[in-house]
Amino acid sequence: MVWAAFHFFSDFSFSRATGLVVLSHLGMRLFTCVTLSFVLGWLTLRSESILPAAIAHTLYNVVVFSGFGPPFLGKDFLQVALWAVGAYVLFRFWPVRRQGSLEPSPELSNLESAG
Repeated sequence: MVWAAFHFFSDFSFSRATGLVVLSHLGMRLFTCVTLSFVLGWLTLRSESILPAAIAHTLYNVVVFSGFGPPFLGKDFLQVALWAVGAYVLFRFWPVRRQGSLEPSPELSNLESAG
């Protein structure tokens, strides 16, 4: 809750926003947070350290707040969609392994055999 409050405090500071604008902004923010959490979680689990995820989060913030690249309609959605594809690729082709094991966890094996 503290994390959410820290990240969402300024999201709706703009005045005269319609309900649709607020809902679309909230949906995009949630999509961004979930997507990034998969990538950052993978980094943490795979490296067994929070440091790579902290560095990746810092780099993400630098890129987002620096206005990297030319502005265009849908740029924010495209950036998050690429993170989502990256998260899928990471978990699909480099699954997180159990600590002390060279094999993927059984949960992942069950998911792969079902799909």
